[in-house]
Amino acid sequence: MLILNWKMNPKSLTEANKLIFAYEKQIQDLKIKPRSILIAPPSLFLPVLVQKHPDFIFGGQNCSDQDQGALTGEISASMLKSAGAGFVILGHSERKKMGESLALINRKIIAALKNKIKVVLCFGEIVKPKNFQTAPSEWRRQAKILFNQLDQFKNLGRDLIVAFEPAWAISVNRQGSVSIEYLNLFIRWFRAETEKKIKHLPLIYGGSVDAKVVKLFQSAEIKGFLIGSKSLEPSEFGKISRAYYN
Repeated sequence: MLILNWKMNPKSLTEANKLIFAYEKQIQDLKIKPRSILIAPPSLFLPVLVQKHPDFIFGGQNCSDQDQGALTGEISASMLKSAGAGFVILGHSERKKMGESLALINRKIIAALKNKIKVVLCFGEIVKPKNFQTAPSEWRRQAKILFNQLDQFKNLGRDLIVAFEPAWAISVNRQGSVSIEYLNLFIRWFRAETEKKIKHLPLIYGGSVDAKVVKLFQSAEIKGFLIGSKSLEPSEFGKISRAYYN
């Protein structure tokens, strides 16, 4: 599974279409089914892209925790659903940097799930731990808030994907790179912590993903990658796809 987060790009619908046409050529060469590629464009482009490229799955980059109301500029989960979104990315480190709290993200998860939209939840520490063995205490703190009241939903293993995204490892904050040992530490903790309540919850990785990262983490027990800026470069998307699917 490859999930592409376009962020606030590209500048026009024309450029967005060109980007998807470039993806189509890459995946045809690799004989990849388009529906294995999930794309999160700016919400403004969603309705047109969904109609023009029905073989791909499109989603939102964010949604409100409220379904309607006097909330200028917000987009609700039900609006995303009506625009054809099949999923929504929530809790991205860039949103946290803008001030989103874990409690707000939790309410957004609940709103999306109630509207039958699959959630890609970004999970991970903001600051690089001085000692990686202390990281589980921060993960545990976050999990307690983010997974609050999710036991009301059945089939979470189908409707919720967790993307491990240490904010300190992404390109805009770069305080270091995640090692395979650190990723495996998180996976072991995550499985032990979540399997008690949520069976078979898919786990992907999303910290500055490029082809080298994909190759490095191929042996890890993850289901795919959340890709940011590299997804906007067709040649880089091609390299990542070949590294992942070959």
